[in-house]
Amino acid sequence: MKIIFPTIAYSPDGGSIYNDLVDCLVTHGHEIVVCRSDPSIDHTTLKTIRPGIKILNIKTGNQFEHNLIKKGINMLLLERQFISGIKKYLHDDRFDLVLYATPPISLNGVVKFCKKVFKARSFLMLKDIFPQNAIDLEMIKPNSIIHKYFLRKETNLYEISDYIGCMSNKNLEYLMNYDDSIQQKGHIFFNSIKVADNRPIFDEEKKTTDFVFGGNLGKPQNIPLLLKMIDQLKDYPLARFTIVGKGSEEYLVKKYARENNSNFTYVPYLPKEAYDSLLLNCDIGLICLDPRFTIANIPSKLPTYYNYGKPVLAITDTSTDLKDFIEPPKCGWWCDANNTQKIIATIKEICSAKAEQHRRGMNAKHYVKKHFDVERNAKQIENFMEGLSDE
Repeated sequence: MKIIFPTIAYSPDGGSIYNDLVDCLVTHGHEIVVCRSDPSIDHTTLKTIRPGIKILNIKTGNQFEHNLIKKGINMLLLERQFISGIKKYLHDDRFDLVLYATPPISLNGVVKFCKKVFKARSFLMLKDIFPQNAIDLEMIKPNSIIHKYFLRKETNLYEISDYIGCMSNKNLEYLMNYDDSIQQKGHIFFNSIKVADNRPIFDEEKKTTDFVFGGNLGKPQNIPLLLKMIDQLKDYPLARFTIVGKGSEEYLVKKYARENNSNFTYVPYLPKEAYDSLLLNCDIGLICLDPRFTIANIPSKLPTYYNYGKPVLAITDTSTDLKDFIEPPKCGWWCDANNTQKIIATIKEICSAKAEQHRRGMNAKHYVKKHFDVERNAKQIENFMEGLSDE
């Protein structure tokens, strides 16, 4: 089949959560045109990057703008820019499926356009529940004009989707707030990854335990708590911390890095190969989320950590069911983000139990093979198009 994939989160160089899925679908014999937002280019271009994959690089504003007003304007313009690019460069193409994800919800007009023009079916990968997450973080006022505007956008996106893939059971439950026609479209669709053929590295003789946090440094990631935790452990010799990433809160990390380096390293960016090497040689993957969230967030870094046989320490809100992927299978540790004392105690417990780190890391490697293999997601998409059950 031919697939059109409008997105703001795909990089031809790899590193996005969708690269493995796109590559897997191509190995299954499908053709994909990725329509991606690119604020760095002067004009929209269409390129074939390898057999089966074309990239339509669409000139847009920066969707990760630090200034919220500019970010909002760029988001509102996104729909028109995507439709214009598709009309100009893909008007002679025919597609069977529109594959897309949140964020952003503002691509609903693009999906609607593609469904009408190409007579295609639509598959939503629900990775972000907006605007509720912005309400939780007090970035949008409840029942304000902007809240009601984005709520209509969200509802419309669900209405035009033929299939809604949810990251967890709590995400699926969120759809129960909508009418039956939307509820019936919901299915579990885990975050996925190409399972690496690597051997996890464990050194029980190493005195320190290296914790790594990689990815976006934004409001949802609760960076102030992460830094507070690191600061409280700066005189504890058995724990070291590395943060890799960029985002709206990176200024806080840079400031802390200038003033403290005894147990902490900040790296704004690493090439994929270097980041993979860092993960392979670290001991624990860190996940941190704001405790105010009332909706379940399942960060894509979870399967990435597991893929390298690394257990995780997740410090989150209590609304999420992220802990269900961690505690029952013994793939790491979970703490309530409101309980700093418990977090510190858990880190010290982890550092004093090297053998347990090894056991939970091996559990994580087994878990990713069983539940997060990208082949499962590709098969779900194919089953949907063939009218088959996911089971």
